[in-house]
Amino acid sequence: MAAAIAGDYSVPTVFVSGDDKITAEIKSKIPKIETAKVKQALSVYQACSVIPAHACGMIYAGVKNGIARRSEIKPYHIPGPVKLNLLDGPGHIDLKAVLPEDIEAPTIDQAFMDFEHRMTWTCFDTAKLNGFVFP
Repeated sequence: MAAAIAGDYSVPTVFVSGDDKITAEIKSKIPKIETAKVKQALSVYQACSVIPAHACGMIYAGVKNGIARRSEIKPYHIPGPVKLNLLDGPGHIDLKAVLPEDIEAPTIDQAFMDFEHRMTWTCFDTAKLNGFVFP
């Protein structure tokens, strides 16, 4: 989602780290992106992780390479209008009770912000940086 929001502003996502599933998925959408596969997913809630010091080195190298190659990496853009809905696994809260209808918007960024504003636990003002008013 973050790559798509950045793409709405023509900003390329140059790096992502995570498990084998997310790095493969993002590579299928942004082929030239730099990735660091720092863990192997074993299940939804389990993973076999790389030793933290090694993971830090992988992430550092990936970010450095991604930034150096940023002109080669195209922004990931989802053409609008878009429809955003909530999907989750069994055993979690009933998301349809929280958001019974899909959100439709011209861009993924607008759909995400509309979603955020509909959530009862969201308490920030996006018109002001972190809801803070400078004196």
